[in-house]
Amino acid sequence: FVKDEPVHQELNAEVRIVREACDMCSRISGGYFEGIMQIRATNRVPTSDEKKKCIDIANEVVRRMQKKGDRLAFITDSIDIKDGADLYLGSNNSGRHICRAIITEMGGSFSESPTLFGQKDGKDVYRITFSMRLPEFMSGDIIHLKDRVIQVKNSGKRTVGIDMSDGSRFIATADEMKGADRITSIDDAVMVVLVAVEDDAVMVLDPTTYETVTIRKPVSFTAQSGSEIPVIKTDYGLFALSGENT
Repeated sequence: FVKDEPVHQELNAEVRIVREACDMCSRISGGYFEGIMQIRATNRVPTSDEKKKCIDIANEVVRRMQKKGDRLAFITDSIDIKDGADLYLGSNNSGRHICRAIITEMGGSFSESPTLFGQKDGKDVYRITFSMRLPEFMSGDIIHLKDRVIQVKNSGKRTVGIDMSDGSRFIATADEMKGADRITSIDDAVMVVLVAVEDDAVMVLDPTTYETVTIRKPVSFTAQSGSEIPVIKTDYGLFALSGENT
């Protein structure tokens, strides 16, 4: 306003737009990574569900770290391979946090292998390969350990299962599981005819010889004579499955 009168004037101005990305976005778009996490399993190949769960855990750990202000906590790439999955990580610190989170939820172990990558501000910079190993045994595996046949119910920091000889609960640490061998899985169970049911035993037809054999009656067994029940045949004997085992 000039002397209470509105004044309008049009002018030309030069506006320069400078496009920049934040450090984190710039590193992600450039494929930057400090660590590689190799997700594998001991003496087997991880299942698709296991790989997905590991990646979900990794994403959640990274999200929490970013929320706390860690701008190097990101996953540059995730590659599905035959033997597992590889994650390319923005920082080695996030790699350690992810490995520990996976072990807490799924069990297993991890190791680190550093490789000199370069220097920054006069200090050596290392890329670290994290070898994340999931447990050898899965839920449903039948294992043999110290003259016991165990059906694995859960495998994490400790292996929890059922002794198929007497139905007792089985719990063992990773060290106590050394020497265990996988002999089969409940997925390999076959159906056989139930001949008779007694107090602590059942009589069934052997799936190979078709002879009548007597085996331990499993916990929570409700089948009636004449029906078919699932059994597992091993070198250590024939075992019937029930609601507690399946």
